[in-house]
Amino acid sequence: MSAIRLAEYGSQTAEELTRDDLGFLTSRYRQAVVATVDPVSLLPRLTASSWVGVIVLPSGCEIRITTKVPVANLFYMLAVVNDWQFRSEDVAGYATEATILYVVARYFRDQLLALDGRGLYRAYTDVSDNLAAVRGRIDLPHDLRQNLIERERTACIFSEFTRDIRENQFLRQTAHLLSECGLVDDFAPDFARIDYWWSDVRRTSHSPDMATSFTYHRLNEHYRSVHQLAALLLRWLSPDGSDGDRRFPAFLVNMNDLYEKFIRQSIVDRASGTMRVRKPRRLPLDRASSAHIQPDLLFEHHSRPILVGDCKYKRTGVKTDSDSDLYQMVAYCTALGLETGVLVYPRHLADVNDELVLRGSPIRLLRMTVDLGLPLSELRSETNRLCDDLLGSACVAPPTVELLP
Repeated sequence: MSAIRLAEYGSQTAEELTRDDLGFLTSRYRQAVVATVDPVSLLPRLTASSWVGVIVLPSGCEIRITTKVPVANLFYMLAVVNDWQFRSEDVAGYATEATILYVVARYFRDQLLALDGRGLYRAYTDVSDNLAAVRGRIDLPHDLRQNLIERERTACIFSEFTRDIRENQFLRQTAHLLSECGLVDDFAPDFARIDYWWSDVRRTSHSPDMATSFTYHRLNEHYRSVHQLAALLLRWLSPDGSDGDRRFPAFLVNMNDLYEKFIRQSIVDRASGTMRVRKPRRLPLDRASSAHIQPDLLFEHHSRPILVGDCKYKRTGVKTDSDSDLYQMVAYCTALGLETGVLVYPRHLADVNDELVLRGSPIRLLRMTVDLGLPLSELRSETNRLCDDLLGSACVAPPTVELLP
């Protein structure tokens, strides 16, 4: 199987692509890869966006989009965002794998094996069956339909203490998908064995959103992080989040979205209740509410905004070359009645920590960077440093002014 390798936001020609491949990319993965025609060579040209991962095309050719963030660090970011129980010594051993999917799939396999060794969670659930002897209570409507003439059996509803519950069905569905997707062949036999061991659990096609519907308590609390991991894998491996035709599998991670959530969750964890940090709902920009804004970060103290920020997953340098970001932050500060706004970038060529004061206005804009390429052992300290700088800026930010109605 041939492979076309792209870096995030990178571009290159790909003469091996067929017409079916181009149509497949255009119809299903245009958010990750844009296919055009190179004006010089007249060959297909692929341009990647902020999505990284692997797409398998109908011809069998793979498109591999890589990120400069080390795999172990990428997994750490996912762990922070999804509140997984993270142990750096475990993930460091996974960092030699080829892709983030291999790392997450291996971690998921280990979690499933740990659950199986501990014993799957069981619960009482109502079961309907047509039995030779009455068990539980008689299901009269079904009994009349099924046994109106021959009365050897009785339709009953009874409670059964079983492993065949939604909590386990969701995990088996994900394990089955991983065993057949073709992107984690090294672990496929392990997932196939788990799928076989759990054959008493029905294989279903639940949506990844089901992970938010479970109710956790002391008997199944240990399932929470595994369910979140399963939901993430289902979203990566299937456009509609379910198992189905996997002839052309793919897994994709939106680095822009992950970076924003990672920075925000890191600040929330670091703030420890001293102030509220959140992504607000869409807010009106003008008095007629015809235009709206939605910043990534809003720092609040006693329900009053004191600092606004945005996370920009793009390269930046010591020169102010992102004018559109500055204009956007000025709009945020003006609409919220704030005098301080912060832009947070990943470190590129050099650390950026500067302040821009607008002419004729009290608004000042801060730019900060975080180095996501550090060794895993140093990434937590780097993130804490950024969070402390942001929280410090929020503490010294001037009070808000009252906005006109």
